Amino acid sequence: MQGHGQSRLGKGWMLVLLGVSACAAPASVARPTVSPAPVFGRAPAVTLTLVRPGIEVLLTDSLALVRGRRVGFVTNLAAVDAEGVSAIARLRSAGVNLVALFGPEHGLAATAAPGEKVASAVDSATQTPIYSLYGQNVRPTPAMLAGIDLLLVDLPDVGSRYYTYLATTVEVMKAAAPLGIPVVILDRPNPLGGAVQGMSSTPPSRRWWVDSRCRCGTA
Repeated sequence: MQGHGQSRLGKGWMLVLLGVSACAAPASVARPTVSPAPVFGRAPAVTLTLVRPGIEVLLTDSLALVRGRRVGFVTNLAAVDAEGVSAIARLRSAGVNLVALFGPEHGLAATAAPGEKVASAVDSATQTPIYSLYGQNVRPTPAMLAGIDLLLVDLPDVGSRYYTYLATTVEVMKAAAPLGIPVVILDRPNPLGGAVQGMSSTPPSRRWWVDSRCRCGTA
């Protein structure tokens, strides 16, 4: 089911866009559903339901959310559409005004080693600032968010605590809330399914607070 929801964090409002048919669906493009067989002994009928990543839903059904706004995008180059085109390229080709990019662990290019600190940079082609959220800062500063009307988040992961993208998304929301900047999350199906599994870590070893297997397939 697709839908839009809002949750309040601190004094600001956070807008969350659920962009796939079900967050707990497997990562296949089409999700099968089985109907009872009308005749004994006959194989049940299978209906394929298309699952669209959030970037597809945004650009097809909800472009008004970003039209005319100065947008910051929290993402990396692993975020692509159903045809393998990067979400950054799709947004720019749709005329979305990307004024800042924010990279998580591994950087915007998703090439840095696990745990490697990443420096902020500037896109030489567009002069768009690329702020690292896995280096000197793990949360966007007010200066980074200055002039931004809305934040998009598209961070595909494997639905596991060992990916830091969920924690990065929470830090982004905490930074945006007091400034009244809405956050739109472009959701994706979880390749591990929807079951939560494993134990939550405990202090002092805890770094991230969720179970080993999380529900969502995007941060």
